Order: sequence, then structure tokens, then C-alpha cells
Amino acid sequence: MRTILIAFFIIVCHSAMAQVSTSKMVLSDEDPGCPLGLCPSVSIVLDMFNFHKPRTGCSSGFGLCIKLDVSVTCHPCEPKTAIEGGKVRAWLSVDGSVAELHLPKAIMEFSEFKPDDFTHFVAEDRSIVLYGLDGEVRFLREGTYPVEVRDDELVIKLALY
Repeated sequence: MRTILIAFFIIVCHSAMAQVSTSKMVLSDEDPGCPLGLCPSVSIVLDMFNFHKPRTGCSSGFGLCIKLDVSVTCHPCEPKTAIEGGKVRAWLSVDGSVAELHLPKAIMEFSEFKPDDFTHFVAEDRSIVLYGLDGEVRFLREGTYPVEVRDDELVIKLALY
């Protein structure tokens, strides 16, 4: 179950970050008042996820209830992955039709994983949607992608279309 939640969290984070990025909020080097050496980043916390109706306060009925807390904070400009307080901090860079997903290597220590689980990353078609500031929409291409270990990170190069 934890595997599903981690995968879902990553998907929701990237979808939610992309949606925030397409709003009128534009993050630039000149903008949001971060001190020198710090850069703005979007922080997304999944507060609730269950299969109840939102109109019942997410406590009954059959539906989909997702509550997110989205905020812009200042972090060191060099992105770092981490697991802090049970939360996974990951980052994604996009260059043309390739996205590079960085996850903390420490997730390999979770009891529900086996070491050979981290040789490949399996992705469903369109499970991640990225919205660029220029309005361009990119989708994750279905496939099995090799996982590379770099220092304290797992790096997966994903194909986009």
C-alpha cells in the first residue's frame, strides 16, 4: 500500500505543481522575495486521500476525496531529495522530450521493497502530465525505465510526448 501511496504522491505532486505553474503565479529569479542563495519552490502536502464523497466531508459515500496543501517556499537553489518526517521530497527536470526524476535513495530501505525492485521503474501512459509556463502540455510515455543510482539519489530518465 505504501508503494501505491508513494507513486500516487509523486504523480499528484507533479500534476499539482504543473497546474500551479500554469496559473498567473510566475516564479523568476527577480520575484518572490527569497533571500540570496535560496530559490522559490512549490511545496505540496497530501492532507487527505480516500474514496468518499467530498460533499459528506470525505467521511461517507463512494467518490474521490483529495485535499492538498500547496504553498510557495524558499529552498536552496540546488534541488535535493530527502525523506523528512515520513514525507518524500523529490524533484523533476525536463529537457525536451526527456524528464529526469530524482528520488531519495533512502526509499530503498522501506521494508515493503526488495533491492531488485529498484532496477526498473514502470510507468503507465499519461500517468504524469506536465504543463509548461508556455502552455505546452507533455505526457509521460508508458514504459519500463532503468533506475540509475547517483550518490544518494535514484535517477530515472522518462520519455515524454
